[in-house]
Amino acid sequence: MTNSIASKTITCRLVVLLSAYFMAQFDFFVVNVAAPSFERSLRAGPVALELIVGGYAFAYASGMITAGRLGDMLGHRRMFIAGVLAFTVASLLCGLAQNPAELVTARLLQGLAGAMMVPQVLGTITATFPARDRPRAIAWFGVTGGVASVSGQVFGGWLLSADVLGLGWRAIFLVNVPIGLLAAVAAWRILEHRAAQPGAPRARLDLPGAAGVTASLMANEFADTAPRYRPPAGVVISAATMQSNTGGQTTGCTGRTVHSLCPSTFSSSSANSQTGNRS
Repeated sequence: MTNSIASKTITCRLVVLLSAYFMAQFDFFVVNVAAPSFERSLRAGPVALELIVGGYAFAYASGMITAGRLGDMLGHRRMFIAGVLAFTVASLLCGLAQNPAELVTARLLQGLAGAMMVPQVLGTITATFPARDRPRAIAWFGVTGGVASVSGQVFGGWLLSADVLGLGWRAIFLVNVPIGLLAAVAAWRILEHRAAQPGAPRARLDLPGAAGVTASLMANEFADTAPRYRPPAGVVISAATMQSNTGGQTTGCTGRTVHSLCPSTFSSSSANSQTGNRS
């Protein structure tokens, strides 16, 4: 009986966690089918359409590493709930946008919110799920990502064609609002709060590393939205910032930067292999 209750609890927790991951992945792809609607309804130009699609990915990718570290510092449960609520609010703002600028801004906020909640999914699975349940949970994590990617285009297209409640393209964002609210309440009720272990090393933010990653992604995004400036802005700035990140990893190896985004063991092995190649 006890094992059955524990198994049901784990399943419920997994459903809550994966519902948030589904929303984040769904919103990656759903805007692809809605692009013509943005163009007609909001009179969005090519650059605005690129930012509506790519801005989400930029904010999502640039914030994930730092958000994961914050989850280690503040608690995965707390960060997950905050991320789900922020994603819900950002989705509402997307659905209420009246012009391209408002929609681009809301999409950037939505991407940052997605970055807050998604790293906590695997973090919570690793920290609180029993070892025997982790492989199944991670397998479902992969399945959810694939299903959400396809659903974004299939279900998103159905929402547009059905014109639910006369909302048009706004329905693809507003559908997240009830799901997000339910997920946040369920997470608050059933997710386990796991305090840091006594004596465990305290995680800290690597702000220079996070800034370098963000600058690299921003340069690539700028190159995509303004191709004519690609050589000076896209390639050169990306190369410079990536070199800066590499430099930060090297200082981590020498001991001057302890809390770099990449593990020092990785940097050390890379440095040792390069030394061996030179010799």
